[in-house]
Amino acid sequence: MSLENIIVVEKDWSLSTADIERKAKELGYQISIADCDLKTHSGFLPVRHEDIDTGFEYYFLARGSDDLTSLDSHFANYSGCMTVTRGDFHEASVALIFLNSVADLTNGAYLCPNYDILKKPGEVRGYLDNEISACLSEWTKEEQRKSEREARQERRRKEREDASRLIGEDDKPELPDTDKSRGLFSRLFGRKK
Repeated sequence: MSLENIIVVEKDWSLSTADIERKAKELGYQISIADCDLKTHSGFLPVRHEDIDTGFEYYFLARGSDDLTSLDSHFANYSGCMTVTRGDFHEASVALIFLNSVADLTNGAYLCPNYDILKKPGEVRGYLDNEISACLSEWTKEEQRKSEREARQERRRKEREDASRLIGEDDKPELPDTDKSRGLFSRLFGRKK
């Protein structure tokens, strides 16, 4: 399922990726955003966070865009930006860090059409900080489970290798040379001589 998050701004705004990176750092987050024009960029926006490459879909919403007016005709005179994420907690947390920075710089409101959430400009930072914290916590748990799973798989692989070394080549049972030891097609059609 994709999740849309939108920052709506009453006035026209123009931010650079460097502006957003600086604001994110002020808010306590270290992100590095691919340099692009945020008013023309559309689609995947690469971002680096915690020394990991990630990103999200990003779209600029011009004043009077269908994406905004379809939510509410009241937004016809607003502009904004939208991120779209798809179930990955790290991706979601980075998108929310990005939006939190944009909202703080523009005094924007926050919308989540998927869950009918609307936060006024004064409420956005507190709300998004909580959401970011929850997403980062879930991402950390996922990474820990992944690490534990990989460690178990590596341990099993080593156990199998050790077991095969203990058996040795001479100890392996020899398969009898009977019709049953040949493959299905060999038994059906006979062995070529």
